[in-house]
Amino acid sequence: ARVEQVRALVAAEPNRHDVTSHVAAGDSASVDFAALLAAQGAASAQLALLHPPYHDIIRFSDDPRDLSNAGSLDAFLSLLGRVVANVAAALDRGRYLALVIGDKYARGEWVPLGFMAMQTVQEHGFMLKSIVVKDINGTAGKRSQKELWRYRALVGGFYVFRHEYMFLFRKR
Repeated sequence: ARVEQVRALVAAEPNRHDVTSHVAAGDSASVDFAALLAAQGAASAQLALLHPPYHDIIRFSDDPRDLSNAGSLDAFLSLLGRVVANVAAALDRGRYLALVIGDKYARGEWVPLGFMAMQTVQEHGFMLKSIVVKDINGTAGKRSQKELWRYRALVGGFYVFRHEYMFLFRKR
């Protein structure tokens, strides 16, 4: 059902540059990206954009392969590493991977998830080229809910982040 929703959203967007889009569902750690690319007439990719769950902040499914269900931070980073390795196999040498991720706050402690994920990508054959810090305070996703999130933070004893990172890497 979610795949169909995404397909409908993509189809509804203006396509002024005649971009070919293909939506596929699968486990990013094991899906055959080479086959997906070949089906679109491409042998490899030049850019991969990853925007994984921020560990267990929001659970997206009951699937144990889902990164949002990782039982620990180490398990999350290990699963993320499997995704990166699988994506890297379809990415041309010298080309780019972008990772969008933020930090988390758990049990009264700031967890630098973004930088931990950055290090995981580096451990899989990528060199860091740039870090962009994105201010998400006024983004459409939170704009109308700012007071709700502030209330939840006060009641729940957590910190509302106003940033996320985009790490840009180059494949060695």
